[in-house]
Amino acid sequence: MPISVGASVQADFIPLLLFIITMCNLLNYHRYFESMKDYGVETSIEHYCCVVDLFGRAGRLAEAENFILTSGFKNNPIMWRALLSACKVYKDAVTGNRAAMKVIELEPQESASYVLLHSIYADAAVEPLAASVRELMLQRGVKKEPGLSWI
Repeated sequence: MPISVGASVQADFIPLLLFIITMCNLLNYHRYFESMKDYGVETSIEHYCCVVDLFGRAGRLAEAENFILTSGFKNNPIMWRALLSACKVYKDAVTGNRAAMKVIELEPQESASYVLLHSIYADAAVEPLAASVRELMLQRGVKKEPGLSWI
């Protein structure tokens, strides 16, 4: 389905990405992603992160990882963290380990990735690996930030 833009509508990434998310047509995401250029919308890191998130929400973790590796933004921790979060949801410890190691390499003092990886291992009942993540946090002086809630 072509994306049309009226004369009074300014095309930007938000409506186009909302369209893709609403349709959740991941089989044709390349077509929609590329069509953004037809409307003068230059793709940015935000677009790539949204595609990784879409793949992750659909459980297509291998495709999300491949997309990251071929995107030109393979050293972006946000994309890897989106994949890591999806790995927790879908209980994929193997892909989760690769994603976590990449985020930890890029942001070694950011506690969220360690905590997610620990949780993935704990959910998979792989206690030695979960314990090794906690030990790595101790060695590097990484502390889990307390959660906040605004109710």
